[in-house]
Amino acid sequence: MVKEIAVAIFIPQCTVQEFADVVFETKATLAEYHKREGDPNAVISTWKDNKRIITFAVPLSGVPEVVKTAIGCSTLTIQETQQREWAADGSLMVKSDPILDIVGGSKFTTSAEFTVHNSAAQPGCEVTAKVVCAAAGPWGLVSTIEGIMAQQAEKSVQSFLEFCAERCREGAQALPDYLSDADTVELFQDAAESLLGAYPSSGDLAGLDLQLLEPVLEQLDAHARGMQASIKLAIETFGDYGKCEV
Repeated sequence: MVKEIAVAIFIPQCTVQEFADVVFETKATLAEYHKREGDPNAVISTWKDNKRIITFAVPLSGVPEVVKTAIGCSTLTIQETQQREWAADGSLMVKSDPILDIVGGSKFTTSAEFTVHNSAAQPGCEVTAKVVCAAAGPWGLVSTIEGIMAQQAEKSVQSFLEFCAERCREGAQALPDYLSDADTVELFQDAAESLLGAYPSSGDLAGLDLQLLEPVLEQLDAHARGMQASIKLAIETFGDYGKCEV
């Protein structure tokens, strides 16, 4: 009899796309998570045809000896295949199928399905993880092993989602506000109108004393520095986020 669990978390002021960018589009977040969990050498492939593979190790700390004996080791090497799918309503689903790299690993299966959708009640996104655990082994131990697998999976998924939520919050706080391209154009127009009385044509600008444009250029330069600082902070915060490969 398989064991099923479900874990959900709400992340305020975070859209589905923002969650996907932080958690799934970049390798940095997963690499940091696995490092925190005891494996600093996790290997994360790039996405190809909406699939990618993560290889990592998990120490079986706190796991009963009966499970370690059944599995045959104290540290698991896992190869996880992730597959993502965007729905028409903007929600995201990521399926996770881990395979244990041990003899008889097929006897222990844990599959997960993460669903991320924007909340209709308040600004933010809701993340739900559904996990199914199944085991094969000596009669009488299967239910016990599946129960322990489910407990470990629930603890792991809860920890992972809380970690992701924290990274999303850190990312939002780290990036200072800056103007959009449309706001930049409006800024230039407003500054030019205040200086010249009307938005100038290219012909008017051609014969204009450059000294009169200094206030406008100073505002635009300050805006450019703000954008540069934002990009620098994003790279420092997310590692290779600025180079994310899809």
